[in-house]
Amino acid sequence: MLFSQVPAMILPGLTLVVSPLLSLMVDQLRKLPAFLPGGLLASSQVKAKCLQLLLVPSILVLTIV
Repeated sequence: MLFSQVPAMILPGLTLVVSPLLSLMVDQLRKLPAFLPGGLLASSQVKAKCLQLLLVPSILVLTIV
């Protein structure tokens, strides 16, 4: 089980994960179960893409790298 799954499963709302390890976080987001939709904000993304992701209400796990 991924370390970000437990809080996301037991607590209401958004779970925020902050990490400097981009490749690890991408891998963990891919392994999230379907009932825990996730998103990734990276410093390499353009501002419009970041804003678009923040407007998705169904995201339960948001990773920032």
